[in-house]
Amino acid sequence: MPWVDHKVKKALRQKHKAYNRARKSDTPEDWETFRSLRKFVNRLTRSKHRKYIRDTCATSTKKFWTSIKSQKNDSFGIPTLKINGQLITDNIMKANALNNQFESVFTQEDYVLPNIDKQHCHQMPDVNITVEGVEKLLTELDPGKATGPDGVPARILKMGAKEIAPALTTIFRLSLESGNLPNDWRCANISPIFKKGDAPSLPTIDQFHSRLYAAR
Repeated sequence: MPWVDHKVKKALRQKHKAYNRARKSDTPEDWETFRSLRKFVNRLTRSKHRKYIRDTCATSTKKFWTSIKSQKNDSFGIPTLKINGQLITDNIMKANALNNQFESVFTQEDYVLPNIDKQHCHQMPDVNITVEGVEKLLTELDPGKATGPDGVPARILKMGAKEIAPALTTIFRLSLESGNLPNDWRCANISPIFKKGDAPSLPTIDQFHSRLYAAR
């Protein structure tokens, strides 16, 4: 814990020594000394923690939320789902259950697109992808962002922008000229988060398995 500095560690050592002394002597005086030191350590730790949070909020929002997340007991990602009273912990089953839920509430508009006169459409100018432009975008990446499905950290792309830019420029140009995207570019890491309102009712276990096998 970053707020546990030298002063807190010293107080913790004193409390530990007082506890051992009290256990050994078992006198009211030594136990009272230990309890006093314990209260002092608790007050000191809370004070240091509050100061750390105040300083963190004033200097960096990212550090503040990192500190808040570190206090959470649950792990990152999709938590265990409860469907019809039964818990689902398998990642694939959780993903399919959520996908089925999203699919059940998805609506598709049934309308005909209007005809647009091509004469009123402005022609898009040619897109010119340059090595300099790609390098500039790489150097502007936020190294604090999470990695994508490729597992390549933004920090690596930023540090090697000059060396990576020519190869990426070639890939971008080929993709634009052919009208195709690499399959890896079609993937993304998505974590659904329930925010407000009534919790959605997920399908029962039997319904889930029947949909899963039907999809296969």
